Amino acid sequence: MNILPIHPRPRHDELLSSWITRLAIENGFYPYSFFTKVVGLKGELIVKDVDRGNFTGFIERLSQVSGVSTEELSNLCISSLQGEVFSHESLVACVRWVLPLGCHKKIKRSKGIVYCPLCLKEDEVRYFRKSWRLAFMTLCEKHGCILWDHCSYCKASINYQRVGIRTGEYEIPIKDLGICFNCRKPLWEAPVKTLPLNLERFSSPYRNFLSAYASGNPVVPELNQPLNIQVLNGLWLLSGRFAGERAIEVRERILKETGIEISPLKQNCSFEAFPFRQRLNILIAVLYYLQDWPNKFLDLVKNTTFTVSSFNKGTGEMPFWLRTVVYEHLNAKPRAMSDEEIMTGVKYLQKKSPSFSMSELARLLGVDVGVVILRLKNIKRK
Repeated sequence: MNILPIHPRPRHDELLSSWITRLAIENGFYPYSFFTKVVGLKGELIVKDVDRGNFTGFIERLSQVSGVSTEELSNLCISSLQGEVFSHESLVACVRWVLPLGCHKKIKRSKGIVYCPLCLKEDEVRYFRKSWRLAFMTLCEKHGCILWDHCSYCKASINYQRVGIRTGEYEIPIKDLGICFNCRKPLWEAPVKTLPLNLERFSSPYRNFLSAYASGNPVVPELNQPLNIQVLNGLWLLSGRFAGERAIEVRERILKETGIEISPLKQNCSFEAFPFRQRLNILIAVLYYLQDWPNKFLDLVKNTTFTVSSFNKGTGEMPFWLRTVVYEHLNAKPRAMSDEEIMTGVKYLQKKSPSFSMSELARLLGVDVGVVILRLKNIKRK
């Protein structure tokens, strides 16, 4: 396998697909024909998320045609973040913090790549960053502006691997990854968006988090955790639960105290699939309430239904710093209730709505919903 005549070096924090696209178009190939004709790959890999980098022999063959070492190319893959951002060994299924592309027949159906127009504008050679594939990146750490997850002109998702395809105007592909594949307008011309005042007032903890991540420092030093992955695992759990069905009162308090609105989402919807603006709002709110841990957080959830049961479904293992607080302070202990007290609550809610929920009854009685369900079953047996 011969080495290509032009082999650009990877840029700082460059994403593998970004570098592959630059390698292909600099040598006069479209990315997909480059995979088949130059690298000799066939089948599903061509339409998959190559940034995951877990395909046998793929990195080795890229190294052979480019002259770039396998170690340097492996560092461009999302898998290089294992142990730092996520702990999964497999990158086949959904992975914490990694934005999905939703690849299907060369089409990326999800907005899994974001960008900063100012970064692209300043680039000597435009490229896309590995950190832009992470769900907690919604602001540019360098410029402080809100990132974009689509073209500002045509609203298409970002898919630079299709730049120039079927345009009929070029003998070779467009050599600029900053051009929208769909409308061929410059992505770096997107308006610079800044945080509205209500978000800006509470954004310092989140901005500090992004700066610390970019520099490799502890992302939330107040938690005194030796590894960032321990903090990120807890942040991921809290971020998803703040949009869950058990956090209605929590969201109301956040809105009242900060003006940050968090819309409810299905509990089985992973944080990576949340809409961009929802992720931005949640991250700012959660990191704000992580200050002075755990006091500010406990004040927020005090006397609400956001209890230990909010973390019992589909969350995986909680990191120690979060688990200790949740089980010590949010573990709703059943208080002594008579059957008469429970049935009085039932009758009261039935008058308001015959189809009331167990959550409403639990909230009325001031206990966990699991306790209510169990006690009602016992009452029916009598």
